[in-house]
Amino acid sequence: MRLEDKLQILADCGFALEAPFSITDLVDNWGQEAFEKEGYDLALVGLGMTEEQSPWRPYCVKLWHFDTECIEDHGS
Repeated sequence: MRLEDKLQILADCGFALEAPFSITDLVDNWGQEAFEKEGYDLALVGLGMTEEQSPWRPYCVKLWHFDTECIEDHGS
C-alpha cells in the first residue's frame, strides 16, 4: 500500500502529520520502500517521532514513539 494511503487511513483515525511536516520528512528518514511494506508499524513509528533538532516538535501530537533502547542500566 502506498504511504499516502496509509497516512490517510491513520489521519481518518485521528493520527495525522502536524504542520509543518509532510510525507517528505518521513521518506527522508527511512525511504519510500520501507514505508510501503506490509503493515503500519513504520508509519506509526514515523508519526510518533519528533524532529531531530530544536524545537523538537512531534510529527503527530497524538502518538509518541518511545525507543526502549535508551534504557541502558539500572536507574535509567
